[in-house]
Amino acid sequence: MVWVSAAAGGVLLLAAIIAAVAVNRAPIAENLVKEKLAELGLGGSDLSITQLTPWRVEVRNLTTGPKGTARIDRLAADLSWPTWTRPAVSGLSLDGVQLNLAITDGALDAGDLAPLLAMGGSATGTDDQSAAPAIPEIMVGDAFVEIVHPGGPTVVSLTGVEVALGAGGAVDLRHGEADIVHPLGQATVLVSGVRRPDGEITLNLTLDGGQGRVGPVELADAEGTLRLSGDPARPLAMAGGGEIAVSGMALPGGLLAGGTVALRLGGGTAGLTAALADDALALRLNGRLDADLHDLAAVPVDVSAEVSAENLSRLNLVPGLAGQGMIAVKAPGMAADLASGDLNRLPPVTAEVDVSNLAMPQAPGTWAAKGRAQITLADGIATVALAEEGLSISGAALGGAITATVPGRARLQVDPFLVSDVELASSRVSVDRLDVEGASVTGPLAVDVKPRDGGLTFEAGALKSAAFDLKAASPSLRIKAGRHALVARTARVKGSARVSLPPEGLPGIRLALSGLGLHAPDADVEAEGLSFTASRRGGPDESWNVDIEGKRLRHVAAAPFTLSAKGHWNPRKANLEGSLRQEGSNLVAGFSVNRDGRTGAGRARMDTVPLDLGGVPGGLNGITPLAAPFIRSLTGTVQVSASTEWDKVGKVAPVAVTASLRGAGITPAASVLPPSFKGAVAGVGALPVEASLPADDPVAGRGIVTIGGGNLRLGAAQATGVEGKLDLDRIWPPHSPPGQEFRIGHIAAALPAKDGRMRFQLQGAASAAIERIEVTTIGGRIWAEDIAVSDGALPEKVVLHADNLGLGDLASQFNVMGLSADGRLSGRVPVTFAADGAVLIQGGELAAQEKGNLSFRPPTRAPVQDEAAQAEKQGGRMDLVLDVLEDLRFDGLTVSLDGNARKDIRARLRIQGRNPKIQDGRPVDLTVDLSGNIGEAIQAEFENFDIQGLTRAR
Repeated sequence: MVWVSAAAGGVLLLAAIIAAVAVNRAPIAENLVKEKLAELGLGGSDLSITQLTPWRVEVRNLTTGPKGTARIDRLAADLSWPTWTRPAVSGLSLDGVQLNLAITDGALDAGDLAPLLAMGGSATGTDDQSAAPAIPEIMVGDAFVEIVHPGGPTVVSLTGVEVALGAGGAVDLRHGEADIVHPLGQATVLVSGVRRPDGEITLNLTLDGGQGRVGPVELADAEGTLRLSGDPARPLAMAGGGEIAVSGMALPGGLLAGGTVALRLGGGTAGLTAALADDALALRLNGRLDADLHDLAAVPVDVSAEVSAENLSRLNLVPGLAGQGMIAVKAPGMAADLASGDLNRLPPVTAEVDVSNLAMPQAPGTWAAKGRAQITLADGIATVALAEEGLSISGAALGGAITATVPGRARLQVDPFLVSDVELASSRVSVDRLDVEGASVTGPLAVDVKPRDGGLTFEAGALKSAAFDLKAASPSLRIKAGRHALVARTARVKGSARVSLPPEGLPGIRLALSGLGLHAPDADVEAEGLSFTASRRGGPDESWNVDIEGKRLRHVAAAPFTLSAKGHWNPRKANLEGSLRQEGSNLVAGFSVNRDGRTGAGRARMDTVPLDLGGVPGGLNGITPLAAPFIRSLTGTVQVSASTEWDKVGKVAPVAVTASLRGAGITPAASVLPPSFKGAVAGVGALPVEASLPADDPVAGRGIVTIGGGNLRLGAAQATGVEGKLDLDRIWPPHSPPGQEFRIGHIAAALPAKDGRMRFQLQGAASAAIERIEVTTIGGRIWAEDIAVSDGALPEKVVLHADNLGLGDLASQFNVMGLSADGRLSGRVPVTFAADGAVLIQGGELAAQEKGNLSFRPPTRAPVQDEAAQAEKQGGRMDLVLDVLEDLRFDGLTVSLDGNARKDIRARLRIQGRNPKIQDGRPVDLTVDLSGNIGEAIQAEFENFDIQGLTRAR
């Protein structure tokens, strides 16, 4: 208001002139006023004095000199006459004031107002502050002030200004309203306050309608009150404060906040505290600024702020992102830099980030992150450098805890906000447990992650790709699904991961791992050197491709295998195809798995390549050691196929297995054979097997074993043409329904046989109920029934039945020259199997069913002569027996058997009959006892058989 006081001083000078001439010569007074105003730099061609009396002067259309610094539409002064010689201005009012000022090099350029301002403001024109004020009251109706300065033009519109001036420089600003428009903003300010004679001031400001923009920050509305007190001559002792309510504050990142800003001044410091909120985005901003005013040339400032987000989903940073977060920043710097609005002049910022309950569609579970970073700005780019300890990430996902530490730095474009690039350093990810689709994985698993080519690549602010090398830093994991467990050995695992993000669609992913080991304790399966590669092209293509390699798969039931497989998945279908190759045997099995993605149903199949066991080191035992307790050796060509399927609810159908063994030679292990069958060797021309195995309990499945072209050899005996079918209602322990039947074409032994049949029920690995076993031999049938074999042991007693055996056939088997017979034998022979392997016959008896003939005529013995000659050559009892046997026609014949079938058999032959040439055909009752190792004799096919050495007649 200096210029107002100066103008008032000029009016006082005019008043004396006006008073002297006003009563008589008003025109003269008017001219004198105009001349005096011109000397003060006020005038103008349109100037007019509308009222000129001793008590009031009113002038219109005042303007300054040629620069046009000021213009006053109306200036009115009310005069009083405390003395007759000196008037006083009791009140001054101005309307339509326009000022044009400039600030150059920090100083006010008053322009045409300089003469007026040079006059001062007292009644005497002096600077005596103790004198009475020249004008006790000033009123400004409206004023328009334009100030040109380096920051741009500033316009101040004043209305309703009322000022009372007191002695000693006291000022009472009763009311004033100013509308201020600055290039950075605008506001309406209501002002009131006082200045005491000692220089202390108290100023009250009310702000309304504040708007503005500084850098990326824009304010739509601000209102509030401020209070300032103290002596301006001692600025460090001044104090003040206030609170401003702001709304519509636009911040970088599209934020629109509102709240309160508190200002404070005292003790040589100034401060600002802000509490802002963006309700639409659920954001809260709390900030604090502290400035040290002791060095006004360079004011240091400390800025701290904390931004909290109650719901990150409203920020739309990443689609589907939810959670809470907080970022706290601190920035020491200079006030001039902070107020400049130039981001390049902002000091480095230290920031702390803490987010929690973070959820993203791409990552299951909830996550949290915490870290410190330093942020520097230059050329519109914010560089965020994480602290040495990096960003700590933790997640509660899939039933477990996952932690990671990620060091590095990022470069961000501030406005518009976008990510320029991110450089990551090596980090570690730790997992203690995961639950995935019914399976649980427990660790800990620690993986070292090393970025490749910086780790992350951005293009136009969007993440374009990510690439990392992976290396496990923990020994093992335990995987459990239901009742089954799996141990993953991860100490040697390493690999890489690469992700590419196309403009649209799904990200492309390639994950490669190698060096994995697996152990399934329940199934006793061991896998070593597994490598796994999964890739997806991304974009509109949702499909995955998988490659799996395994260097060594082991199980106690088989020699180790190598694994190679390829798979493909898309929403419509999935398939996996591969092969297993066994070390040593070169057994190759191909497998395939197919699944319908729409229904969830699928099928799986495995087929082995036909394998000649003769070329396998160790034969069958070289393929599986489990066969050793049952099979000593096996030759032939084997092939196996298996398949299964499951429905849309995951129910797995029994596994259908077909297998074939051709041209096989089988030597059973001695431990599975009864003592009497030790040394047996079997062979088959074809042995097809069909089985149906439930997935949850394969050994409880069913199967059919068909034998074609089989043979069996036991010592000198051999059975050929073995055929039959075994229907198993349980695979292991093997079990079958009753009535199973095998057929035997021929038996080559001491007593040849053919057309053998065995009907039985299998009741275990070495147990069976033989319902009936029979053969055709010696012209008749021999059979046994109800034989129970338990754990490889024959029953203690078995009864052999014979029916219609041919004596002639039996005689021909003895291969004794001169022996012949005809007739039929039937009977039964009880057999006892001793624990030491002996075969004992007790009470066996065979009897002729009809009359027959028996003839024994050794070629070295002369034929029987007539009766007279016989009487002359009677040579004793043995000769008589031999004579009778040359043509013995019997009416009855019985054979009784006892003894050890493998050592000493005692056979008693009793014959009732006659020889027509002996004693006129007199009836003869002949008993012949035979003893000795008939079994060995039969096995040797009676070579060098000497009936005399075995015969004792009585």
